[in-house]
Amino acid sequence: MAAPFAFASNTASACNMAPDYNAPKTNFELVQQADTILTGTLVRSVGNDEYVRKILVKPTLLLKGSALPETAYIRGYLSDRTYEMQGKKYRLIIKKSDPLDLWRPHPEVWQGGCWRQSFEKGSQLLLFFNKRDNTLEWFNPPFTRSSEDITGPDSLWVRAVTTYVRISKLPAPDQRPALVKELEALRKDISYERNGNSLLADDIERVLAGVGPTARFEPQPNADKYTKWAFNISDANYLSVPEAVEVKGQKAASRPQWTTIATSLGLLFIIGLGGVLVVTRRKKKLLA
Repeated sequence: MAAPFAFASNTASACNMAPDYNAPKTNFELVQQADTILTGTLVRSVGNDEYVRKILVKPTLLLKGSALPETAYIRGYLSDRTYEMQGKKYRLIIKKSDPLDLWRPHPEVWQGGCWRQSFEKGSQLLLFFNKRDNTLEWFNPPFTRSSEDITGPDSLWVRAVTTYVRISKLPAPDQRPALVKELEALRKDISYERNGNSLLADDIERVLAGVGPTARFEPQPNADKYTKWAFNISDANYLSVPEAVEVKGQKAASRPQWTTIATSLGLLFIIGLGGVLVVTRRKKKLLA
């Protein structure tokens, strides 16, 4: 199933969504809409095209789908990509996902492009795909947790997605009762992984309430429950941009690539400005 949205080719541009686009409101809906879900390690950038920006993924664990593919691809920039400026080389330090947050997607989702674009080389991610023409196409709907860092197969986000995959296989009428049963069991069991149980129970409660990160963009009958979970992480985390640091001991062998520099600086400016506008608009809406 292809999602009805398209991304602009320029990294600094905002995403363009079709008028009938309906984002998955909850993590459970995100799981339901993907054909294949897997964890994988980011290996290397593929190709030199500035606008394609493919990253090779080595799949490690299949969570949903018929078989674990040997390779997969996503789009974005890896941390090993360097920029030249005034005879020096710089690279980006990438912020990773909070391992205990099941509520909000990676901060970069809110910062101009609507989807995450910067990744740490060698990091592990939980990724979603859909089949198109017998190939796997990265399924990364705007404003969703479609490309989150994980620390391994025992990560809380892996556990949450595994739970939703299991329940999504049930007939539709049986899914909500199963979610309620899972929620009740987690609330009762405080003897093992109490913190993880509590956070997963909160997310299941959000699923049952139909509340997710995209709820802020439309009138919500569950606005009181939305605000309950909205600020569990400091807003400072959602105003950060990739930090540029000098690559010590390496000088640029050629003249600075001013087009790349301008694009990079423009990206960082737009990301920061977009984050400020999103947070300001969100706070005004919640206080209204």
